[in-house]
Amino acid sequence: MSDWTSFGRVDSDGTVYVKTTAGEARCRFVAGRYARGRAGAFRAPIRRHSDRVDLIEARLSSGAAEPGHTLTSLRRIRTSLDDAHVVGDLDGLASRLDKLAVVAEEKSGEARAARGGRPRRGPRP
Repeated sequence: MSDWTSFGRVDSDGTVYVKTTAGEARCRFVAGRYARGRAGAFRAPIRRHSDRVDLIEARLSSGAAEPGHTLTSLRRIRTSLDDAHVVGDLDGLASRLDKLAVVAEEKSGEARAARGGRPRRGPRP
């Protein structure tokens, strides 16, 4: 993500737009409210999303994550991208989330099979 302008632009009035394969969408923030001309200011929100996905992916790969909860988190993040007002590779992040969701579904099915089809028991109150 070295060239943020491939994922967004700033209009002459300071309005920020994000570019995706679906087209261009106006972001909620205006460039003047952020460090004008500093690409990092526009990329910070997408980095937060990406960091969350990195963490989920690491936990899922290591076996530390409960697959059902992971799948819920992945779906929540994926849905939030439709309304995300960030500049970055939203299409790439959505693709990663979709692939991770498949892995989480598979691991969830494996865990269910290992329990003999019984639902997972949560902690007792």
